[in-house]
Amino acid sequence: MLRRRGSAPAVVLQQHFSEAKGILLRADRIIPPPEPPKLCKAKRVRYTGEAVHFVIITLFFLGKEGVGKSALLVRFSTGRFIHEYDPTLEMTYDMCAEIDEDPAILHITDTASTHEPVYLSQNEGFIIVYAIDEPRTFETAKQLIKLIRELKKQRGQQTAIVLVGNKVDLSHSRSVCKQEAFEFASEYECFFYETSAANDINVKNCLS
Repeated sequence: MLRRRGSAPAVVLQQHFSEAKGILLRADRIIPPPEPPKLCKAKRVRYTGEAVHFVIITLFFLGKEGVGKSALLVRFSTGRFIHEYDPTLEMTYDMCAEIDEDPAILHITDTASTHEPVYLSQNEGFIIVYAIDEPRTFETAKQLIKLIRELKKQRGQQTAIVLVGNKVDLSHSRSVCKQEAFEFASEYECFFYETSAANDINVKNCLS
């Protein structure tokens, strides 16, 4: 079930972060499994006599206005496509999911700005979106990825990044080469997908 809250944070890529583990709890003892990746925040939950993994994962959507960040999220969560969004609004989505058959809460922030340092400095996962018919959005995506990798390197941190080329339904107007984007993603150790929120192409693959 999806719930929209005020402003800021959001969803997660189950298979990409499937190694995430929380704290294993039992009524009589606590057993710590391997430490989760830093992008995950483990929260303790107790159910009488039952072992539970309860993981909270946050993910930030970044990219220039108009690339389809909100459209991707709405398509993924509701199956609907909405044409118009207010690019000045920042929304938070909460979603219940399973990771390796363990319950998890996914927090997604659909960001209103691509360059706020607070988003880039936080130790979270990122989905960087560009439009395949607009080369300037790809340049912005590359700059964001380079900056995030540099910030994490300085802090000795690791984070998962997914590069998404949206609007493949407009392939007749393509201005960004798929191979070029794939090679860039490989160089900076990012997952890569091309999607269409309008035609529901690859949306679930890049977000589940």
